[in-house]
Formats: sequence, structure tokens, C-alpha cells
Amino acid sequence: EINEDKKEIIFHFSDNVYEFVSINDGELFNLYFLLSTDSKLLLLKEKNSSIKEFYNLLSKYFSFESSDLPESLELPFSDQPILIEYIKLGSTESIFYKIKPISLKSNSDGIILEALDIDENSIKTFLIERIVNISDNSEYLKNSKSKKNNIKVEFDLIDENFLKKLDSRIYIRKGKSLFMEFYSYENALDYAIKNLLNFNVISPTNLLNDLNKRKNNLLEML
Repeated sequence: EINEDKKEIIFHFSDNVYEFVSINDGELFNLYFLLSTDSKLLLLKEKNSSIKEFYNLLSKYFSFESSDLPESLELPFSDQPILIEYIKLGSTESIFYKIKPISLKSNSDGIILEALDIDENSIKTFLIERIVNISDNSEYLKNSKSKKNNIKVEFDLIDENFLKKLDSRIYIRKGKSLFMEFYSYENALDYAIKNLLNFNVISPTNLLNDLNKRKNNLLEML
């Protein structure tokens, strides 16, 4: 509605506008990726004309092909380890992981990277949108700012069999004590929590105190 006297333009919206939920371009790309790769959604797309129309609309703005290359863009997964800085769901602190990427997949949370955690010798998944930095290991080790955040931890070994799961290069053993170096305090705390049954933290004291607080809080919840 145009009010020429007051020189105003008035917009009248339906109350339904307030119920609209906005999504960003990253979430739209996740939808495009899922509709392009998930077997169940591929079948649904063929059966449902509305979904197919929505997918065709997204295809105008997203593509798996590089605009600079004539061929489809493939992820350059190599045998060389890379270092990622990752923020877990429910946390605001980043954790570093040395990994070897395996594949990209999709689930209800979005696009995930499946990779081998080299230090723990286990397969893990990482939400792409929560990876905040990627570098090769050599770059990280040369970065003095990152190096000063490293933390050395002494563990008292409980389960001897656990050593079979570890790469011998990541620890030094003296008697029943294991010495490991982590990229950050958050890495060390996360590792200690996951391996409570395999060894106890001896030092540093602040890590031991933080771990004990977590255990006490858990016991109170039980």
C-alpha cells in the first residue's frame, strides 16, 4: 500500500510469514548433497514431482563439478596424513586430529567425513561443517604458536592389551607409565575420558583434577 501524502510504502504480510523457518546456503547444499547421493532419497525424488522440482531448482545453484575444470571434481584423498581442527557437537572448544581421510558420506546431521584417527588407530566420522581448519602435519609442527599449546601427559597403564591398539610411535613407556604428547589440552582431556578403563592420569595436575570433576559429576547423575 502506497501512501503518497506521507510518502510511505506499507507492506501487509500474512501471519504465516512469522512461522517461516530460514535456512542458510550450507544447509541447502546439504539437502542437495543428500538428494544426489542417498539411495532412499534418490528413489523418493523420482516418485515425488515436488521433490524433483526442488532438486532441479537447487541444481541451478549447486554443482559437484568445478567451473574451471571439464571433469567432475574429485576429493584428493592421499596416503599422507592431514591435521584437522574440529569442534564436537555440544562444545565450543576445538580439538586437533591427525587423520587419513577415507570417504565422504551423508546422514541426518549432514555431510560427514569418514577417516582413520592415526593416533588412536580407529575409524571416526567428522561433520564437515564442524571442521574449522585443515593443514598437513608438517605445517602444524612448524607453527610455533600451535607448538606452545602442546601438552605432555603421564598415564598409569591399567590394561596391557590396550597397547596393541596404539601406534608405538605416539607413546613412550617407562614401567607401567605411558607418556604421550597431545596437540592441545582439549585433546588430552577428550582422550583421557574415552580411555578411563585403560589407564589413569598421573600428570599434569590440572588435567587430573578436571577429569576427576567429570567423573564425580557423572556419578552424581547416576
